[in-house]
Amino acid sequence: MGKYSALVAGFAGLGLLAGAAIADTVDVGAIEKVQRTVYGEPPQGGQTVKRQGDGVVFQEALETVDNSAAVIRFIDDSTLSVGARSKVLIDAFVFDPEKAEGNALIRISIGTLRFVTGGMPKGKTTIKTPTATLVLRGTDVTVHVHPDGTTDATVNEGIVDAHNDVTNNETSLTEGQGGTFANGGNSDFSGSNPSAGPGGSGDPSDPPEHRRSGNPAPTGGDSHNNSSGGSSGY
Repeated sequence: MGKYSALVAGFAGLGLLAGAAIADTVDVGAIEKVQRTVYGEPPQGGQTVKRQGDGVVFQEALETVDNSAAVIRFIDDSTLSVGARSKVLIDAFVFDPEKAEGNALIRISIGTLRFVTGGMPKGKTTIKTPTATLVLRGTDVTVHVHPDGTTDATVNEGIVDAHNDVTNNETSLTEGQGGTFANGGNSDFSGSNPSAGPGGSGDPSDPPEHRRSGNPAPTGGDSHNNSSGGSSGY
């Protein structure tokens, strides 16, 4: 069984675990930092403004607007930093600290995120974009999704196994490497560590402001109806 086939099989089991946890609406993390306006929408509720200290639950959709950002710390001590004008779904997050077992699935439909793995076993955290499935193996990775779904991924530490969901091409990225996953296939670029925050500090707890060199960070007013993401769901 290949890496991608094993991943699909794993998602089937993950769905069963996640379903039970969703019913209990158990917090799987909390908002650690907020910059300007960040919205959250749990599976059984309407969209609300998220504030520092607020919990994050299974299948909660998070959305940032212009010049806004957030940092979420999960129950396994991993961190998800979400940059401006981004849409992210915490599709699943199951972790048993006693056995150090679990699975996590994060979906990003547009925008920028940085994920630093915690106690979750290697290979059990996955980031899904419109064009790619990224499996993290003890990893610090920055991911940017363009409006057309094209995905840029830069590995700051660790290994990412990447599958292009359009062309079925597979590749592995290691520390310092970057890759683009698009409708036409994969391409590599040199992975100069992208700025992880407004100050460019590289601190994993800082919200990412952008991705790879040559793509300017988004600017503009604080409008919920942002132009790059639209108002559609995940």
